[in-house]
Amino acid sequence: MIGAIPTATVPALPGFRVVETLHVGARSTVLRAVRRDDGLPVICKLLSGADIGGEDKAAFLREFAIARRLRHAGIVEALDCVPHGNGLMMVFRDIGGAALDSLPDVRAEDVAVFLRMALQAVDALAAVHDAGVVHKDISPGNLIWNPATGQFNLIDFGIASELSREEAGDPDVGTMEGTLAYMAPEQTGRMNRSVDYRADFYALGATFHDFLTGQPPFPSGDPLELVHCHIARTPVPVHKLNPLVPEPLAAIVARLMAKNPEERYQSTFGLRADLERCLTEWRSHGRIQPFALAGRDVRPVLRIPQKLYGRTGQFRVLLDAFGRAAAGGFEALLISGYSGVGKSALVRELHKPVIARHGFFITGKFEPLKRDIPYAPVIEAFKTLVRQTFATGPESLALWRARLLAALGPNGRIITDVIPHVERLIGPQPPLPELGPVEAHERFIYVFRNFVRVFAGAGHPLVLFLDDLQWADLATLKLLEGLAGDPDLGHFLLVGTCRDTEVDAAHPLRHTIQTFGERGVPVRDVSLGGLDADAVVALLSDTLHAAPDDVRPLAERLIANTLGNPFFLGQFLESLEQSRADRL
Repeated sequence: MIGAIPTATVPALPGFRVVETLHVGARSTVLRAVRRDDGLPVICKLLSGADIGGEDKAAFLREFAIARRLRHAGIVEALDCVPHGNGLMMVFRDIGGAALDSLPDVRAEDVAVFLRMALQAVDALAAVHDAGVVHKDISPGNLIWNPATGQFNLIDFGIASELSREEAGDPDVGTMEGTLAYMAPEQTGRMNRSVDYRADFYALGATFHDFLTGQPPFPSGDPLELVHCHIARTPVPVHKLNPLVPEPLAAIVARLMAKNPEERYQSTFGLRADLERCLTEWRSHGRIQPFALAGRDVRPVLRIPQKLYGRTGQFRVLLDAFGRAAAGGFEALLISGYSGVGKSALVRELHKPVIARHGFFITGKFEPLKRDIPYAPVIEAFKTLVRQTFATGPESLALWRARLLAALGPNGRIITDVIPHVERLIGPQPPLPELGPVEAHERFIYVFRNFVRVFAGAGHPLVLFLDDLQWADLATLKLLEGLAGDPDLGHFLLVGTCRDTEVDAAHPLRHTIQTFGERGVPVRDVSLGGLDADAVVALLSDTLHAAPDDVRPLAERLIANTLGNPFFLGQFLESLEQSRADRL
C-alpha cells in the first residue's frame, strides 16, 4: 500500500533523504525518499523487525529478483537491494502518485480516465504473465497511479508465484496470503481448484469494481463472510452502483470476476481488445454500445478445465447426504476406487455448497508412515477449524468460548493438550486425574464427542473429510466409532476415501463400517471407476476447444490406454502440451 502516513516516525536512512513514511507493517516499512547521490525519487522498502530469520530474508530477496527481471514501464522498477540493519532494503524508482486506495477523490466520473488507467494495468499484467509469473495480490493497494502524469506502476511481488499452476491448500482465513477483499475464489483454498494466472484477472476485476464504485465487490470486514461471498455470491453490478459506468464496461468487470476461471477472460490480449473498443467508442460517441465480449480472446496455454466430468450421479449422493446432515442428521459416506480415479476431487467439490450454507469443511489425511500417531488426521482437521474461529469478531469469539466451556466442563485439558489453540479461547485448564489406558481412551472419546458437537450445529453444519482411510490407525477408527455412538451428534457429515484394492475383508476399516451400521449410522459406499466415453469426450472437447465428434476417436484411444483414469488422462494431455511447446 502506498499512501502517506504523516504521523509515523521517519527513520534515518543513510544515503537517502526520507520524505515520508508510506506504510508500516509487522515485517516491513515503506518510505518515500530521495537518493542523495543523484536526487532520484525512490521508494525504499525495509525488511525490519527483531526476529528476522533466514526465511524472511530469502523471501525478500526473491521478491526483489522477480521485480528486477520484470522490465516494463507499468511495473515498478527495482533498482537495488542492500543490507540495512539486521535486515534488507529494496530500492524502487518512484513515479509519484499514490495507490488507488489512497486516491479516494479519483473515481470514474470520466470513463476515459478509467479506461486509460485500466489499459496500463492490463499491459503491466501481460508483462507479468508473459514472464511466467502470477502476481496473486492485485488490489487497489498495489496499483500506483499518478493522475498528473498518467504514469502507472504495479508493485509488490511478495507472494508472487513462478509456477504456472499451484495448489492453494486449505489455509486458515487469518493466514491467507493476499488481500482477501479482492481474492479469487480458488485462492481461498476452498474451491477444489488450483491457482493460475486467471486468479489475477479476478483480482483485477475486483480492483476495477472498487475504483468504479468506491467500494470493494463485497464490503464486509468479516474474513469468513468474505470467503463465503467470493465463492457463492455475485457482486452488485458496477453500473447499478455507479450509473455513470456504461453497461458494457460493467460486463467486462463481471466477466473478470466470474467464479469459474474458465468463464473469465483467458488472456490479457482479449481483455485489452475489449477495453480498447470501449475507449474508442467513448471518445468517438460519448457512449459504448453493447457488444459480445472476448471476441478476440485467446488461450495462451492448454488448460484442463477443473471441473467434474462423468460424476453427476456420485456427486448427487454427496449433496443429498450433506443436505440431510445440514437438516440435523449424522451421515457417513465412503468413496472408494483406484488411485487417481478422482476420489478426493469429488469430495472437495462439496466445499462450495458447504460454504454457501455457512458450514465448516475440514480435512485430514492418513499417511502410511504416521500410523503410529493416534488420531493425527482428525486432530489436524480440528486444529484448522479452531484457528478459523480466531478470524471472527469479538462477539463471535465470545460465543465460541461460552459454548466450549459449557461442553467441556472440567475436562477441557483433554482438548487443550492435543489442540493448544483451544486454550487461547477458554484459558488454562486444570490437570486431570490419571487413568488406565482403557479408561483414558474412553474419557477422550466422551470429551471429543462434546467438542465436536460445539461445531456441528444448526446454521453451521460440519463436514469432516478423511482421505486414505486404508492407512487409518486403530485408535482413530475407534474414535470415529465413538462419534457414531453419540445419539446427540447431528448436523454432521463424515466422508472418507479409500483405495478399495487395499481394504480386504480383514481390514479394520471393515469392522468400523459394520459398527457404524450397528449404531444407526449406515455408511453409504460410493464407488468410482474410470470415466466413460461421453465424459472423456466432454473433457477433451473442453480442453482442446473442439467439437465432440472431432475428439471422439482420440477419446476412444485414450480410454483404451488409461481405462478412463482421470489422473492418467490429465498426464497424457499435459504431455501433449509439453510436446507442442518443445516444438515451438
